[in-house]
Amino acid sequence: MDVTAAPIKIGMSAPLSGPAKALGNQLLAGSRPVFNSTNAAGGINGRPIQLIVRDDQYQPTQTLRNTIQFLRHDRVDGLFSYVGTPTVTKILPLLRENGKVTLYFPFSGAQPMRIPPYSDNAVHFRASYYAETAALVRYFQSKGITRIAVLYQVDAYGRNGWYGVKLALEKSGKSIVSEATYRRGSTFSSSYQPQVQLIMAEKPQAIICIGTYQPAAGFIRDLRARGHGIPVANISFSGAEALIDLVASIPNAADNLVFSHVVPNPNTSRAPAAIEFRKTVKVPTFISFEGFLNAKLLVEILKSPNQSAYEIGLAEPVRFDGRQAKNSVYLSTYSHMQWQEIGVFK
Repeated sequence: MDVTAAPIKIGMSAPLSGPAKALGNQLLAGSRPVFNSTNAAGGINGRPIQLIVRDDQYQPTQTLRNTIQFLRHDRVDGLFSYVGTPTVTKILPLLRENGKVTLYFPFSGAQPMRIPPYSDNAVHFRASYYAETAALVRYFQSKGITRIAVLYQVDAYGRNGWYGVKLALEKSGKSIVSEATYRRGSTFSSSYQPQVQLIMAEKPQAIICIGTYQPAAGFIRDLRARGHGIPVANISFSGAEALIDLVASIPNAADNLVFSHVVPNPNTSRAPAAIEFRKTVKVPTFISFEGFLNAKLLVEILKSPNQSAYEIGLAEPVRFDGRQAKNSVYLSTYSHMQWQEIGVFK
């Protein structure tokens, strides 16, 4: 690699500190080794990839500041794996105004960046929240569970997931039986007894959480403390392993949990990418595996930008339908300290 060649600059804004720090740090832990190994092998046509990372603490205003720095000071060639719906939606008008820099593979399944006027400003690897919530509703209904409640973060992220549950239930003539919210930035130590009381007043058979790992874990703790053992589902953004770590030592709290993921189980998958990932990352998680795959796909796009399908070591090539790559949702349950895979929903 020519050390004098101009680098390909990629900006990443993510929560590396604060109540959602596990999400950003896991994504970074999975993606950075890919860029490092690519550079060690000669980069992209001799040009090294320079990943510039800034902490936004999952605060939209800081995400906007970081992005302005990336665009105006660093003059990046692309943006990568931003974390969160409220953070990404904050920068979409800026990206549209810029018109030259694309956000690759945001860690969000929300609709605003998938539909006009901002659909041209982002490229997506992961399935949408609509796909995840539809898979969870279908799973619960296959078990005879029709009375479903929702706990959600009171912002664009939570509302998008809430609407996904609503749409999925309406297809079978059902509706959300009860709901409660919490504020972004809430922590595990907060009390979620009011939310538990509000949701359980209508006697749901299951609850879907549209949240992050700390408040979701706190809610599950308080729900179980009141003797409610019903299934609680969490979508991919919650950070499954971080959530489990918080509730694992609390009696019954880690039982009867359901998770949706947008990548295969990194610990059991036999796909070449998963085998490589397990050799590369010390603590494999679903989110770090997503970061790993995001980085591998970006490298292939940088090498050959005009293809519609890319081989990154999964069971089949990643094929783009417009700006969306994958729609698969992988469901698993967690009970008695063990993961059990349910299946893949497409």
